[in-house]
Amino acid sequence: MVRQSLQEKVARLKELAALPCTDDALNEIRQALSSKSSAIAAAAANGAAKLRLCRLTPEIVAMFNRFLENPVKTDSGCRAKLAAVEALNAIDYAEADVFLKGIRHFQMEPSFGPPVDTADHLRAACAAGLYRIGYSELLCELVSLMTDREPVARRASIMILTDVGQESCELLLRLKVLQGDKVPEIIGDCFNGLMTIAPARSLTFVEQFLSSDDLSTAEEAALAIGNSRHESAYARLLEFRNRSITPAYKRMLLLPIALTRCDEAFGYLLQVVRDEHQDYAAAAVEALSIYCDNPQRRAQISRTVADRGDRCVTAAYQKVLLQAKS
Repeated sequence: MVRQSLQEKVARLKELAALPCTDDALNEIRQALSSKSSAIAAAAANGAAKLRLCRLTPEIVAMFNRFLENPVKTDSGCRAKLAAVEALNAIDYAEADVFLKGIRHFQMEPSFGPPVDTADHLRAACAAGLYRIGYSELLCELVSLMTDREPVARRASIMILTDVGQESCELLLRLKVLQGDKVPEIIGDCFNGLMTIAPARSLTFVEQFLSSDDLSTAEEAALAIGNSRHESAYARLLEFRNRSITPAYKRMLLLPIALTRCDEAFGYLLQVVRDEHQDYAAAAVEALSIYCDNPQRRAQISRTVADRGDRCVTAAYQKVLLQAKS
């Protein structure tokens, strides 16, 4: 009998996952879950997830626990443990044990520089699992995850807090904003979460960051306000733009204004294209790209650009059209 290579075994498991499940396929996947190879076990778990093989739950749990032992050597990159958790989420595993182990697992592995933690996606997936099963002490775990060293884990905690949507979650998101984060998008996630959970109450809190000395923080706040489509979002953003004397801020605010998607915002951006400096006009055209799926509004943008007759603004519009077609 010809021995299969690792790549062939993994390819075989992917093939089984794409076909209707038979008893032979079930047994083949079950056997692969017990493999010492993390690549083979991960492929088997992926197959179990895709085929929703609830009958293999004990084997998947055993696989996860097995790769927790000497993990750097047995499961470099955490791919087997992550595949196991994703499979358990897919088949609606309802116990907290695996998820609690995973959300607290850190796996520092050698790299060209300092050691790298490869368990960040695992912790994020386990947080999702605890949320899915309604774990009673979820917020305690999420608080730890909010201070995780890895952005993937921090971001996962914020997304779940937003979904939970309780007042306690709102307070945690406010605290995270005030604490700050070296990744601007994470603060942006907090702003979006606040505007989702309690838009009226959060608007004033988020708005104060429009005045931040850090442009990226101000931009994240502006985007969250624009995306919220709160009834006063357009007026707040316009007022700040009118008061601002910093070109970068005035340009940055054009997309958040567009995101409010109100008629007044659309008209204002057309006015910017017509009358303001070509840098602002070109940025306004790019912001208006979100309306390009509407033939009537696209025609208005096109006419305004043509009337302006500016090479830079026309180039920005042509770039927008190209992106819309791709």
